[in-house]
Amino acid sequence: MPVEQKYKFRVPHYAKKIGNKLQFKPSIIERVESTSIVAKEERRYPMYFYNQYCTKNKIEITIPEGYTAERIPDDVDLILPFGSYRVKYLVENNTIRYERYYKFNTFEISKEDYPSFKKFIERIAKEDAQEIVLRQ
Repeated sequence: MPVEQKYKFRVPHYAKKIGNKLQFKPSIIERVESTSIVAKEERRYPMYFYNQYCTKNKIEITIPEGYTAERIPDDVDLILPFGSYRVKYLVENNTIRYERYYKFNTFEISKEDYPSFKKFIERIAKEDAQEIVLRQ
């Protein structure tokens, strides 16, 4: 059964101020920061997981008065047999909408599938680390 949670909050000083720019990661709620699960170059045995996973985040970020979006990362759409990952950005007026969807739908990664699984996890970590830049 899906569970839905809604939050509304402010995060003062979340962005790094560099000169006349603000820089921040839009993945406030959830992100893949570690790739330790795929640290090995290859595997001799399959990887087993105890559960499948699906999460969807929708975040609205208000652009502060006097700022405009200078850099918005590209959208991403990865679909593989063991999971999918999508990120979309939309800028409207003074709002940035960030949507992130991550689904992991297998219990086993074979040693043959490990190289593509490794690339998948590393790409998710890279995309989750992307930053938005606003200019004053």
